[in-house]
Amino acid sequence: MKKQLVLAVALLTTTSFLQAQSVIGNFEGSSLDGWSAGSGTTLSFATVGATLGSSSLKIVAPGNDNNVLNFMNGMSYQSQLAQAESISLDITAQNDDGSIPSWWVQNQISLNSDTTGWIGLSGDNGTSIGWGPQTTHETYAISSTVAAQLASASWIQIFLTDNTGSDGATIYVDNIAINAAPVPEPGTMAVVAMGGAALLFFRRRTGR
Repeated sequence: MKKQLVLAVALLTTTSFLQAQSVIGNFEGSSLDGWSAGSGTTLSFATVGATLGSSSLKIVAPGNDNNVLNFMNGMSYQSQLAQAESISLDITAQNDDGSIPSWWVQNQISLNSDTTGWIGLSGDNGTSIGWGPQTTHETYAISSTVAAQLASASWIQIFLTDNTGSDGATIYVDNIAINAAPVPEPGTMAVVAMGGAALLFFRRRTGR
């Protein structure tokens, strides 16, 4: 009986999970995917920093603290945001291409809606420094409380804010995605059921 219990526990603990992801910015085919430039910001398309497909979004940002990228129609992803645990993106700094150098860049994803108000998501808020391409994957958490508030919102906006030196910065963004909480892979549900059945069998045989 102990062997059956060990097997059941092993089956349960080796269950793999999938994370549902909705990409809201891959910038292929010269498409902004619903995003727009912030004040004083210039957008174009590039291959530097492309992590999903062959194109990224090149952002020439003004100096200091600014919203450089805006997604005003967040309601088109309301159902995904209501189940989300994070928003992630890939961001690249490059200082050797003749553009404004990205000596340091601190990034922030913010949300605004009629139910949450303006909130900055906790996360990497990373600093990108370096000569030549340097890509980082950044993740910004959405709490269950905020997700529930977004579920009842009538309008939602998403912003990428950069804080940089007074001269501004050139960065490249790709693979902006809304990530839901992990769920068991369909193929492993049977494994979970087998583990549960084994545990139930063991409890019945031992009378516990």
